[in-house]
Amino acid sequence: MAEQMSEQEMKNLVGRYQQYQYQAEGLMQQINIARTSIAELEKAIHTIEELEKTDAQKDTLVPIGAGSYVHASLTKPDSVLLGVGAGVSLEKSNTEAKTILSKRKDELAKLVESMSGTVDKLGKEMQTLQAVFQKYAAEEQQAAASQIPQAY
Repeated sequence: MAEQMSEQEMKNLVGRYQQYQYQAEGLMQQINIARTSIAELEKAIHTIEELEKTDAQKDTLVPIGAGSYVHASLTKPDSVLLGVGAGVSLEKSNTEAKTILSKRKDELAKLVESMSGTVDKLGKEMQTLQAVFQKYAAEEQQAAASQIPQAY
């Protein structure tokens, strides 16, 4: 009876291990998405800084996607249309835009740090469970070996 109980407990632990594994994988995907967003924010901030140094009348290349560009002249190099969500954009000064983008980047960096900490905790829990699994397997092997009749 006790063996069945420990077997049921082991099944519960395996279920918990799998749950931790799925959580860790999901968090890693979110971390990767957040890191991509951070890189995009850094690129936007850098672009604004470079545009501030550019003469408004100077010809500029503007990316249109798929590695393609068009020639353009800046008509309002001192402002940026900044996406604020739900397809809405607001015109902001370069300084305001950089401040907002930097704040977003910092918030994402904190989120990545928090999620990374959670992944680390899940990893430690998984290591603990692996040790329990190994101990259980060794005990089962020992119990099976003691059941084998000895030849004299």
